[in-house]
Amino acid sequence: MNVLVLNEQQNQLQNIEVDIIKSITGSFQASELIALFKDFFYNKMILDVTALKDYNNPETYKELVEGLNPDKVIFYLPEGSDLCTSGFLSRLITYGIYNFTTNIEGVIYLINNSNTYKDVEHIQKMGEGTTDSGQYEEVPPTQMEQVVPPPPLEPSREQEVQRLAQEEPQPTQAPMFEQQPAQPMPQPTQPPQQGVFYQKVSMHLDRPQQQPVQQPMPQPVQQQAPQQQMNQQQNVGNVLVIGVQNVTDNAGATSLVYMMKKELSSMYGQGVYAIEIEKSDFLAYNDKQMFSETADDLAKTIRKMSDAKIIFVDLNGHDLGGICHDIIYLIEPSIIKLHSLMQRNKSIIAMLRGKKVVLNKSLLTQKEVQEFEYESGLQIKYNMPPLNDRKRNEIIIDFMQRCNIISNTNSGSSQSGIFGLFRK
Repeated sequence: MNVLVLNEQQNQLQNIEVDIIKSITGSFQASELIALFKDFFYNKMILDVTALKDYNNPETYKELVEGLNPDKVIFYLPEGSDLCTSGFLSRLITYGIYNFTTNIEGVIYLINNSNTYKDVEHIQKMGEGTTDSGQYEEVPPTQMEQVVPPPPLEPSREQEVQRLAQEEPQPTQAPMFEQQPAQPMPQPTQPPQQGVFYQKVSMHLDRPQQQPVQQPMPQPVQQQAPQQQMNQQQNVGNVLVIGVQNVTDNAGATSLVYMMKKELSSMYGQGVYAIEIEKSDFLAYNDKQMFSETADDLAKTIRKMSDAKIIFVDLNGHDLGGICHDIIYLIEPSIIKLHSLMQRNKSIIAMLRGKKVVLNKSLLTQKEVQEFEYESGLQIKYNMPPLNDRKRNEIIIDFMQRCNIISNTNSGSSQSGIFGLFRK
């Protein structure tokens, strides 16, 4: 979750493809930004430096980083401006500011790869001397690009995809799906199932034949020792573990876990928990029943939660199918996200066949969902629109009923959903 501070360069930054939790536009004193974000939880701040009053003065930046962690701020500089001279950048580097760039690719790189002094040392050395006129030299674009070197990552990723495609991609890619056997894969190509896909396509996309396929799936995995151990603890403590996995980047697993946990807590009170694996995004929700854990310690932690009835797990790419009773796989069906997914892992669609797949943050129509199912061969369990996680959403209850997490109150049976075991 990142923060955007915009001004004159907002047209370049406002559509950047990253998760944004807060965005402000205008011209601010350094002290104003410190007051706004000093106690605000965020991953990185993307700062259009023209949003700083007196942004041509290095002292403004010194004041800012005295109140905010410079490692969490990405300074977006106007390309070709006086700020891109070696002398000005050298001053910033002496203040501990290493994360600056003049292009969107640099911003995206720096979100996940903060610079160190070694990455910008060459620029500071340039700033130690002046020209004959006494003016600092402008840093050439090639030198600025050395600060944010994402281009070398792309060819290696493409080469890796080509190499895996020539070999046997199924065993070597996407380890989070390796536990599941490949038997369900031929099913979506069979003509009888396509008829089922088109029987009823609505916001919740009910599938009459999907429930028999999905429900038995966790059982064969019990052959593995970790799953056997976890199931024993579930039987003793009546604990149900539901995993949520992003398939496309930033598909919304964290927010969806939070909204499901919030709804069930309001319905059942205590006993509903959420755990994220090896991240700290849950801190933003300020809920003691939502916390982080390592993948290695997850099973041990769950065994100690004697009062837990159901636990939602934000898997964050980890393969924990041996612990989770069921896993929901989230796809954000935008063209950019799907294209990026297929470039990264061409066999991912085949791996998802027969699993519980949900379109999240989706604006697809019924007809478009039908086409998506037909082209991909996937069964879509639910078509979830973008939701406001600041308020309760009735659609979350419908979603959990369709995914058999809670019982359907209209069905007349208290055991129709998995969580129906615990309903009073």
